[in-house]
Amino acid sequence: EMPGALTPKNPANSGISQVFNYYEWDWYRENGGNKMGGSSTAGSGIGIMPSSGSVKIVIKRYAPDGLTVASASVNLNYPEGFSIPEDGWITFSCVDDGESAKLYFDEKLLCTVKLENPGVTYDSDGTGQKYYGLCTVIDPAGKEVLSVENTRVNSQGSQLALTTRNMTMAFDNIHIAFEQKVATGDRIEEALGTTTQVTYTPATELRTTLELGGTLPEADVLADPSDTSAETSQGTNADGTQADATTGDDTTATEKGCASVVASSGVIALAVMAAVALTKKKEE
Repeated sequence: EMPGALTPKNPANSGISQVFNYYEWDWYRENGGNKMGGSSTAGSGIGIMPSSGSVKIVIKRYAPDGLTVASASVNLNYPEGFSIPEDGWITFSCVDDGESAKLYFDEKLLCTVKLENPGVTYDSDGTGQKYYGLCTVIDPAGKEVLSVENTRVNSQGSQLALTTRNMTMAFDNIHIAFEQKVATGDRIEEALGTTTQVTYTPATELRTTLELGGTLPEADVLADPSDTSAETSQGTNADGTQADATTGDDTTATEKGCASVVASSGVIALAVMAAVALTKKKEE
């Protein structure tokens, strides 16, 4: 998995062993990277970043320079017929079958992220983690708007995160469902029943991160057999960049890692989150 497995030394961040948490800046350009894109957040591999006029899709990729993690991105207009209501609440859904992830706003298709060539590894990582060799973003009309080779979208497991930095973003009515996930090896996880209540204890390093400056909220999950969706209320230019409908690098931000991100990676089959309003600011 991206957050936690890869921890290179980061000269641009006081030489620390950099952990790529969901909200963490990848420090690509800050460490001399200039070949494979720009810097961004969304450590899980795919970032969906809504702003006032468009949605930025970020795909993490392997790079031979920087800290070997770079970001390719494209800004997409909201689906035809969709508008952000006055109260700011929007409904976002993702349907992921392991070969593609379809992203919706209010049940209107934003794009499809096609996932191909699973099992790619990078020797310089030393982690053995496997990624998709190719991710392609396709708009509702079927046009390819972004193609990224040698990605850092994990092909072995699943992650789904709702995260923000230095701003407030509320989440409500979160539904997560899956039919079956066959894990690497001989472990098979059966589908959750609709009445099953699940609680989740994060890995130690993730729990420590979440508890910075406050108490980790309880995580209550309701499995819904019909969809994977979340309502979000968001502010203007959540990723810190000027939004437009063009492909570009993520090189401008108010602060490193300041973003509001719906981040996903691999097959979205197993994920546990709380419906919470995030109000605390991370101390830089």
